[in-house]
Amino acid sequence: MPQIFTIVLLTLMLLCQTGQAQDHPALSLENLQRRLQQLSGDEASQQAAREALTRAINHLQAATADQAALLTLEKRVSDAPATLASRQQALTTLKKQPSEKHIADTSLNKLEQRLATAEVALAALHQSLNEATTELVGTQTRPERVQAEIRQNQNRLSAISETLNAQGADASKPVEEQRLALLAEKQALESRNRLLRKELSANNVLRELTRLERDLLSEKINRQEAEIALLQKRVNEGRREASEKTIASLWIDTGDAGDSALLRKENAVNRALSEKLLETTDRLNALTQRSLAVSQQVETLKQSEQALKELVSVLEGSLVLAKILHEQRGSLPEITIASNLSEDIAELRMYQFEVGQQLDAVADPEIYADTLLEEHPQQTMQPRIRQQLINIARSRIELIEQLNQELNALLNESINLQLSQLELERTARELRGKLDEQLFWIPSNRPVTGSWLLAVPGQLATQVSNIPWGKIATPVFYALAAHWAYFWFIAG
Repeated sequence: MPQIFTIVLLTLMLLCQTGQAQDHPALSLENLQRRLQQLSGDEASQQAAREALTRAINHLQAATADQAALLTLEKRVSDAPATLASRQQALTTLKKQPSEKHIADTSLNKLEQRLATAEVALAALHQSLNEATTELVGTQTRPERVQAEIRQNQNRLSAISETLNAQGADASKPVEEQRLALLAEKQALESRNRLLRKELSANNVLRELTRLERDLLSEKINRQEAEIALLQKRVNEGRREASEKTIASLWIDTGDAGDSALLRKENAVNRALSEKLLETTDRLNALTQRSLAVSQQVETLKQSEQALKELVSVLEGSLVLAKILHEQRGSLPEITIASNLSEDIAELRMYQFEVGQQLDAVADPEIYADTLLEEHPQQTMQPRIRQQLINIARSRIELIEQLNQELNALLNESINLQLSQLELERTARELRGKLDEQLFWIPSNRPVTGSWLLAVPGQLATQVSNIPWGKIATPVFYALAAHWAYFWFIAG
């Protein structure tokens, strides 16, 4: 009977303490903000009152945020069965689909737009995957973290209750402001504890939700990367095909012009430009592939850096964090840098200048043809030579214009790749440094505590008693007996 009375009394006290903060008439954001605005003096008491009211407002805002988070969590847990079934079905359906999508025939511009959109979508998927991975790691360590935080909050709640009881009926204004701050802090801590307890009770459900989300995102990323690779291949083919069509449409057949060395020479110039156009297109395709790979590496490292920050905040001081950091340190990609980009960029600029001079030379095809015929008077006897030269000059103009477009694209891609490589080197260096710094400060063993020190004598005695002294003593005795003279000399 006394035990039941004690339990009832403690329950009533707890309910009174819980309702004390919520039932206080002045404990609302509106009242606190109004009281804060009314304090305009510079006295020390007024300053202390302002600081106390500011703390009270911050505590109430934190309590409101935790209450909203609790409602969101409860909704997530109640929807968990349907969400789990939906994600599992989505994952199963996705795995049954072909890994490569069919890409319908379309223009090169539309393919490039689709490729850019797919790259943006891939970056968003990587970001979501990092968040899911961090949350999944958090569920693995949540029990210890939550229990430690609740214990700390309970200690603070006890201290607040003692302080409130000690203040008693003193209603002077500074004490009242401090009292409001303590009541608001108490409400915030109680709201926080309710949220933490709900997170702890729902941890298994949250872990399963996050695991399925991670698996679904990983599958989506694999398929998105495959689609990007296919789109890039189609874009490369489209660029090559466009260059070949340009060359074919501008080819001038001079076979009926007789044995004209001048025509053969001018046609050879156009043929060389055509080959350069195809070569530039191929270089652009290869460089685009390289630039895409570097950009993906940069994005991956940035996301790893962000994930590192979140992991450290979640697992700070944990041996689990050390294991994860060692794995991340070992999985850092090997950085391969194209060291000749600066030379390639300089050569491209020089070649653009030369091509520009060729374009200036044939800017007026008729004048260009007449100039050539004046330099080769023997060709004027063939009436169709002039028209053939004009056609070749017009074709050269179009070839050079197309080549200039490809050269500009190649130059821009080279510069972008150079900048991306610099960013990749910087990001990798910073991430490696942060990993090393975190690993340096993480303890490799459990901390030395009072219980560990108390257990040292017993553990030492156990280890000493387990030593096979009988087996050790016999060979030592014979060794001493065999070399007694030597040891006597050393001792002397």
